[in-house]
Amino acid sequence: MNHLIKTFFLLLLIFISQNFGAYVAILETTANKVNVSRNEKQYLTDVLRQKAVKILPANQGYTIMTRENIISMLPPGKSIEECEGECLTETGKNISADYIAQGRLGTFGSKITLTIEMYETAGNKLVSSFTTRKTSIEEIAEEIELKTDSLFLSIKAESFIIQPNLPGITTDFKENNSETDDFKNEFQDHRDGKTYKIKVVKNKAVMASNLNYKIAGSYCYNDKDFYCNTYGRLYTWHAARAACPEGWNLPTITELKELANTLWENKPIWGGLRTFAGIYEDLNKNAYYWSSTPHDQKKDYAYYLDYRNDMTQEKAFYKDQSYSVRCVRALSSKEFASVEQQRNVVKYSNYIPQNYMKDFRDQQLYKTVVIGDKTYMAENLNYKTLSSFCYDDDFAKCKQTGRLYTWASAIQACPTGWRLPTIDEITRDFPKFSRNTFQNGGFRMLNGNYSSFGKKNAYWSSDFKKNYTDYAYYGLQDGSDWETKAFYKDQANSVRCVKED
Repeated sequence: MNHLIKTFFLLLLIFISQNFGAYVAILETTANKVNVSRNEKQYLTDVLRQKAVKILPANQGYTIMTRENIISMLPPGKSIEECEGECLTETGKNISADYIAQGRLGTFGSKITLTIEMYETAGNKLVSSFTTRKTSIEEIAEEIELKTDSLFLSIKAESFIIQPNLPGITTDFKENNSETDDFKNEFQDHRDGKTYKIKVVKNKAVMASNLNYKIAGSYCYNDKDFYCNTYGRLYTWHAARAACPEGWNLPTITELKELANTLWENKPIWGGLRTFAGIYEDLNKNAYYWSSTPHDQKKDYAYYLDYRNDMTQEKAFYKDQSYSVRCVRALSSKEFASVEQQRNVVKYSNYIPQNYMKDFRDQQLYKTVVIGDKTYMAENLNYKTLSSFCYDDDFAKCKQTGRLYTWASAIQACPTGWRLPTIDEITRDFPKFSRNTFQNGGFRMLNGNYSSFGKKNAYWSSDFKKNYTDYAYYGLQDGSDWETKAFYKDQANSVRCVKED
């Protein structure tokens, strides 16, 4: 029994430690020897930022930082137009962005060029880029609107979502013969090396993106390869029947309707269609998915699922029409057991052990301690906000000692029902904490340098100094000694939240 409990909590900790969304910064567009106005550069930046909001919505945990956010968080004297390449990632770290992008205007002959690069700040890694060449700023803005989906889709993490309450799927599938012990939430098509994220409905695996395997009778929208990278290929019905990898199947129309809520949990991939006359239509407007079900009366017709205006509708049309494809397969018995184990983690993920609290914003658990009529967090807060930092910009140290917050960020960082303690509560109650609860997280100085990791604890209070409104009070622990200090609010200290019992 103890072994099962330990296994459950290990799985629970793995589950709740996954990342949820990301902060994405779009810096101002720069220009090199191009005769464009500041307003035109800002216009292109705004178009790109709006596209980011569309592809990376807030309800999926993404935050697209505003121009004001970015400027307010830069170090003194730093310009958001100064850096390129690796320097861009340093700027991203300064403003606590997970990803950072910037467009650069240039010239090629008589045309204006635009290059956009997206970097992951933690790894100084270029994750995606986009280049276009046009004759006017208006045409470049149109290119951004039409063709930059893949720039943001490259950082969009599709969560592995278990939905055990969806209706079962009853149609027989080819059996998957894999004897893999653990279910893998992605699949590599070894025919061409492409990788697909996988979602699960009951005992079936479903591709979470449109199939992009090239086969006779399949097409890229407008016959342009870059559309395939974002939207997958469009297949005639006969091609769709043959396109899925070994062990995978084209779903029936009944299965497609049952899978619709899972496939389009947030929105479908609006891949449009290719008519039997060879005309492309409805990109970014509608989605169409072939089923394996032929029409019961018209032999040149087959059924597909039409998705538009938040509605799905079963229809039938010529088999020479070209639509998108999602493949499905049955799980092996061992994979199904692995998924069931993960379902149990999801089912019990709201369980909170005694003497712990859960921050439901990111599912992290924290030890707590009761002193008098108040409950305090006995671990440093590690909820990511604007103007919060990992010591030495090292994510591993956030897990070890929590984040460091400026005072303005700290005053708003605690979860609902919790608050930043007063300086009186810190000086009276914090010395009563068990010494092994203090994590020696150090602090971040005004100049951006870090100090005293492993040596000191500095905890913000909610009180500021009345005669110096840019100062706030904090408690500083050095060994067994505690003292009260006031210093600039832009210093970054640790946070322990408190609530009334």
